[in-house]
Amino acid sequence: MNNKVNYYYCIVLIIFSLFLNFINYDEAWIFSMVENYSNYKSLITFHNEKINRTYYLDFLSKIYFKLDYINFFILRIYSFLSIIFSFYLINKILTKHFVNYNNYFIFSYFLFIYWFCFHEGGLTNRPDSIVAALIIYFIFSIFEFKNSKIYFYSSSLLNILSIFIHPNTIPLISLNLLFILLFFFKKKKNLILILIFFLLTILYFKKDLIELFLYYQYSTKYYYQGFEKNLFDINLYFENIKKDLLFQGRFRHLYNFYPFTFYILIFNYFLVFIHLIWIRDFKNKHFNFFLILFFLWNIFFLISPTKWSHHFAIIFALLSLILPFLLFSLVKKINSILNIKIRLKIFTYINLILIFLISFKSLYYFNNNYFLFKFLDKYFQVSHYIFFNKLSKNEIIIQSVNDKMRNKTFYGNPEFKYVFDKANYLGNNSNKINETPDFFVIYSRFEKCEDYIKTFNSKYIFQVSFNINDSEWIVCEKSK
Repeated sequence: MNNKVNYYYCIVLIIFSLFLNFINYDEAWIFSMVENYSNYKSLITFHNEKINRTYYLDFLSKIYFKLDYINFFILRIYSFLSIIFSFYLINKILTKHFVNYNNYFIFSYFLFIYWFCFHEGGLTNRPDSIVAALIIYFIFSIFEFKNSKIYFYSSSLLNILSIFIHPNTIPLISLNLLFILLFFFKKKKNLILILIFFLLTILYFKKDLIELFLYYQYSTKYYYQGFEKNLFDINLYFENIKKDLLFQGRFRHLYNFYPFTFYILIFNYFLVFIHLIWIRDFKNKHFNFFLILFFLWNIFFLISPTKWSHHFAIIFALLSLILPFLLFSLVKKINSILNIKIRLKIFTYINLILIFLISFKSLYYFNNNYFLFKFLDKYFQVSHYIFFNKLSKNEIIIQSVNDKMRNKTFYGNPEFKYVFDKANYLGNNSNKINETPDFFVIYSRFEKCEDYIKTFNSKYIFQVSFNINDSEWIVCEKSK
């Protein structure tokens, strides 16, 4: 099948995923912070803890409107534009520098779509896709430097400011500075001007940089649930490395919530190591550059103190660039040993299978997306349609709990603040709740009502189970 058809098909999927991707923990938490900031100019968590204003929350508050449910999707617009931009650049890079491997582009396209359209680190209001887009744009600017320097200049400016979006841009900024030194080392006048600009930028944003560091320090302590943790403690970095190597960090987080994605990622890591150990084809300089970046961010993630699965957005973006050459080299090596020639027709079959699978997944997300259903039912009354039969039955269960627990207090993930909106939400951290909730909502796969007897010093009994985003949740009510 023509790669152009695949490209436009994927663009359409990205557009639909603006609404189809599930709303999860982080997205609901960020939404709540934006809601508070927009309505009250206050950044207070559910536990009355003040958090620092960030530029990213500022940007999100500019597009916040008081519209029920549709607000969730509007706040995804920055992420949506970043993903479209990333996909456009990836396609442009592949078609220009990897044209001989075009039969394998379909794997890049669908790997990119699979992550960014169906995961929490993809098309949500989180900044992960923005960071990935900045990295892809930086790569593009390096490749186009001889033709047009404007890409590199604009990329450098965006990268400097990106530190205020997310700390995962630290390797990008460091790499960017290195290339500035390489490109302008001979022109001392330009180099001095650039260094002065960087120095003035640091001085101007000094207060913001200190706040960012303190926020990252707080995030570290929150992740480890240990307030003695310190970013300057060398032992912390050994602990960070050990967590990922033993699959207890972000890999574990990914496996818990997206097990199939975990195996896809491990398979891609396996392809990379097979290439390094067995195939060892490093004739393509562009591939080599991608490979260096791939390992740079993996090393950064190894030592990084926060281990959340959504950070894999960067890894999936980079894998989308190196996958065609990896597969081409592997097939070439196998052919040389077994003397087997792969027919081009097989790529057409694979293409059709991938389109079917990804289309089915999109339909499945549509049929299980609670907040999308609430939005559609509010404005278009869709609950009586057969397609939404499952969600309609589920909504009856949820509203029965909502009515029964009216004005009562509860604990649960941030998204449930907007599910059980007739009750009073106490927060998302059970250790910081100072009163005994009347009920709480937990993920049935990992927890039981009895697990919270010591936490809240009260007995809770199973009330009812329901589904949100294709996951079973249970309501535990305080025993009378």
